[in-house]
Amino acid sequence: MDEPYKPRSTAWVPEDYPNVYQWEHGPTDDTLSAATTALGVFFCSHCLRCGEDIAGKSDDYFLGKLNYRVASQHEKQRARQRKHPDFQV
Repeated sequence: MDEPYKPRSTAWVPEDYPNVYQWEHGPTDDTLSAATTALGVFFCSHCLRCGEDIAGKSDDYFLGKLNYRVASQHEKQRARQRKHPDFQV
C-alpha cells in the first residue's frame, strides 16, 4: 500500500483466471472497464434500483428535516438581530 496505485489492464481477468469466461457467458465490456477500480466494481455491482432507493430515502430525510433547519436558522437570525439591532432579517 506504500506504492502509488496502478490501475489494472482490462485483460486482467483472462490473465488471472485463464479458463474463466471463454464462452458466450461472462462480464460485459462495461463491467470489465468498471472493474479497474474497487469503487467501480462497487457501483457497477449495485443495481440502479438500489441507487434510486437510497436517493429516495435521502430526499425524504432532507424534506423531513427542512422545517427544523429553517426554524433553527430563523432563530439564529433573530438572536443576531437582538444582539445587533441594525441587523436586517
